[in-house]
Amino acid sequence: MTVNGHNYGLFAPAKSKWQKNGSSLECDLAGKDYFSVAILPSKGDDTLEKFRKHAYAFVTDTQVSWKYDEPSAKLSATYEFKTKQMDDQKGLSSDSDRRALPSPVEARDHGALLEETYVSPRGLLKVAEVAKFTTDFTFNGILPALPPIPGADLGSVRATSKKSPTPTTCFPKATARARRATRTGSANRSGATPA
Repeated sequence: MTVNGHNYGLFAPAKSKWQKNGSSLECDLAGKDYFSVAILPSKGDDTLEKFRKHAYAFVTDTQVSWKYDEPSAKLSATYEFKTKQMDDQKGLSSDSDRRALPSPVEARDHGALLEETYVSPRGLLKVAEVAKFTTDFTFNGILPALPPIPGADLGSVRATSKKSPTPTTCFPKATARARRATRTGSANRSGATPA
């Protein structure tokens, strides 16, 4: 199913009956109480079948463990997923799941990456069939605000603090709020009132 240019897979229990009712799509779930929905990276029967194999392996538990190596400032996080097989259709996978792996951080121990990818605000997400993977991230420290500098041009700080972008979607709105929050601290230290 494609809605507003986004592809979805709807997966119901075996022997479920689907019916269109006006602009709605209804399913009887074959008397059961579960179903699965997946955002698909592309359109087509091949993609749908690849995701159907994993659609009935419901995540029942997740675990994450961290390791930080201070000399190299490297943070490693290992993510592990446990699943329960909800259906007994032929060709289902019960031992591994499809995971979208973050691209901005280096993912390892993920097995072979599949050709499917997702576009996200934080970069390209790659897909792998795994129940566990590890990411590595180099921590460069945090500098939440700069201290006041004698002789700094406070007028430009005040002018910048009044600029406000007009975002139209969720991610830009969140980014704009974060930017305004950062500018608020700078504006307060310079004696200006933020926008």
